[in-house]
Amino acid sequence: MKPRTTALHVPDGDQRYWVVELSEEREYHFVFPGWARALLLVQEMQAGRSFADGAGVKLLPWWGLYMGLCWSHRGILLSTPLPSWTASADDLRAYGAAVADELYEHGLKLAEVAEVAVACEVAVLERLGYLEAAQEDADFTDGGTESAREGLLPETSPATPGALTTSPLSG
Repeated sequence: MKPRTTALHVPDGDQRYWVVELSEEREYHFVFPGWARALLLVQEMQAGRSFADGAGVKLLPWWGLYMGLCWSHRGILLSTPLPSWTASADDLRAYGAAVADELYEHGLKLAEVAEVAVACEVAVLERLGYLEAAQEDADFTDGGTESAREGLLPETSPATPGALTTSPLSG
């Protein structure tokens, strides 16, 4: 991690941004990564869960992927370079693992990484709900059927983080 040369400005009330507070002294800032990357995140996380069999250590690369693609801290940049749009699942896992390692070096414990990642997953899924509502309102599906949307969003809702506080990030 490295300090930003100029602090990131976040417009007041911009719902794309949120903050995760682990304590009064430690808060992390994130941004919705855009529709395409958000859908990729959901897709890759669901695939990761299927191979992980619930083992947290196997989920670590996916947690790092969520945090890395959503990272938008006002004062800190990640050192790990973003993956390209054409990155393979293996490249995405490697990026996520590198981000998780970087956060560990910054002082986060594994449980804190998990809490922040789940908060990011919840925030992304909430924002993707806007996409689902827009599709229903505009009926962009083929002939108005539900089949075009099958598999777009996961069937299960994410776990709610424990003592975390998340809130919109304001300027």
